[in-house]
Amino acid sequence: MKTLTLLALGILAGAGFMWRELRRAPLMPPDYDADRTPLNDERADVSLPSTADDSTDAAHRARLLEKLRREEQRQRPQEGRN
Repeated sequence: MKTLTLLALGILAGAGFMWRELRRAPLMPPDYDADRTPLNDERADVSLPSTADDSTDAAHRARLLEKLRREEQRQRPQEGRN
């Protein structure tokens, strides 16, 4: 009888806590009925500036590659530097 009473009190206490939490928690977000536009539509007019210049000459590209090669040689990642 004692365990049955404790079990019933435990169930009632759990139900009370659950009822309280359900009453406090919002079931719907505050703006659930607001008109929504898809994110792609909002960002359709945003464009990134094009800074890449594909018309660079071969000599400039060769200088950049040489500079990169010298920097890699200076750092020597195979030796654990930097």
